Amino acid sequence: MEENQKKEKVDYSKRKIKKMNLLKKEKTITLNCPGLILTNMRLRSEHKHWGKGQIKSVMLEDLCHSKLEYQSNPKLLIFAGITMALFAIIATVVWQNEDGGLAIAFAGAAISFIFIIRYFLSRRQIISFPSSKNGVRMDINIKTKGLSYNEVKNVIDAVEAAKNERIGGLK
Repeated sequence: MEENQKKEKVDYSKRKIKKMNLLKKEKTITLNCPGLILTNMRLRSEHKHWGKGQIKSVMLEDLCHSKLEYQSNPKLLIFAGITMALFAIIATVVWQNEDGGLAIAFAGAAISFIFIIRYFLSRRQIISFPSSKNGVRMDINIKTKGLSYNEVKNVIDAVEAAKNERIGGLK
C-alpha cells in the first residue's frame, strides 16, 4: 500500500501529464524530457495539443534502437540567397537608370531575412525510438525543444539502460 502512495507522488508537472496507470511491478524512471515517460517495462509518449491527443506505448524489449535527428529546411536558405542575388541585380539595373534602387535592395534584404528567420524556426531536434514486433512498426518521436545535447544523450542512455535491464530480467 505504501509503495502505491509513492507512485502517486511522481512529479509529472514538467511533462504536462497528470497520471499514468502502472502495471504490476512497474516503476517510473525519472527523465528530463517533456512528453516522454520511461518505466522499467515500457516507454510511452503522450501529447495533447489543440484538441488532438496521442499516446504511444512500447514495451522496452520491442525497441529496435534510438537515434537523434536534426531536421531543418535548408531550401529556405537557398531561397534567401537567390532572392538577395536577384534583388541586388535588379537594384543595380534600376539604380543606373533612375532612383529607387535602394528601395528595391532593401525589399530584397527584407524578403531574404524572412526566409532566414523561417529557416531557423524550421530547425528541430528529435529523439526517435523505433520499434517493430510481428511486422508492425511504430516509432516514438519526441521533439526535444529546450534540451541540450547532453540532456538528450542522457535520455537516450536512460532508455537504453532500462531496455538492457528489462531484457536481462526476462531471461
